[in-house]
Amino acid sequence: ACTSTVISCSNMLTPEELADPEEREGLKEDVTEECARFGKLLGVKVPADANPDCCAYVRFESLEAAAAAIASLSGRKFDGRTVGVLSVDEAAFDAL
Repeated sequence: ACTSTVISCSNMLTPEELADPEEREGLKEDVTEECARFGKLLGVKVPADANPDCCAYVRFESLEAAAAAIASLSGRKFDGRTVGVLSVDEAAFDAL
């Protein structure tokens, strides 16, 4: 269930890729492009630290856009890995 305007997309990078600034920036661009299809974005973050599940975090303007992204992206393949998508508290996004 979608409970916030923020989603996390796990399993998007390997730990090695997460440590590479160019890989993180490339993923941020890919995620921004893909998620913009669901509605207006307020931010995309791919933290290098304290990110054991190699997540990208996306903040949408509306709950409807976040819900549409969760429905569409859950279970999709990205670079051969299955993506996990969850609703995340807005405060957690702000703290990243």
